Amino acid sequence: MQFYKITSYLTFPGIVLHETAHLVMCLLFGVKVTRVRFFRFDGSGGDVTYQSPNSYIKIFFIALSPMVIGSVVSYVLLHNTFITPNIDIYLYYIYIWAGFCFALHSLPSIQDANSLLQYSKNLGGLFGVIFFIISLPVFVIFWILNNLRGIGLEVFWALFILYISYNDDIFDFVLSNIF
Repeated sequence: MQFYKITSYLTFPGIVLHETAHLVMCLLFGVKVTRVRFFRFDGSGGDVTYQSPNSYIKIFFIALSPMVIGSVVSYVLLHNTFITPNIDIYLYYIYIWAGFCFALHSLPSIQDANSLLQYSKNLGGLFGVIFFIISLPVFVIFWILNNLRGIGLEVFWALFILYISYNDDIFDFVLSNIF
């Protein structure tokens, strides 16, 4: 726990962006937010507490928003840092650190996965069963991602974002094989 606490302090911008992504999606979808803690000094990250949305799509986007927003913000910041000529050396390293922090904390948390499953369970009926079936693979992926954090998956993800930000050919290759 002590290691995670130290890591949280050193990479706090990523935690703040993760929670901000949840908050932005809640506000965008008109979901009432009851509490926001961008960073907790006990080293356990942050949290956004909100009332249950009235649609599965809303909860889905609220849960996935940190991965999308964190990864995109990280990529754009890092890529622009790498292509900017004559950037101040101190700013250069600050931007790389911030971009790394954003990517490091962009992976969804187990709480994000639980909120998807919980929503589908609370629906009940046929829609509940359908959304539970849709949520289950997403939950399993989130659960695997969270358990792989113990071996540094989030570090590999951050390094991957850093690498594709620096190397346009790799980014183009990734895009062409995904889409």
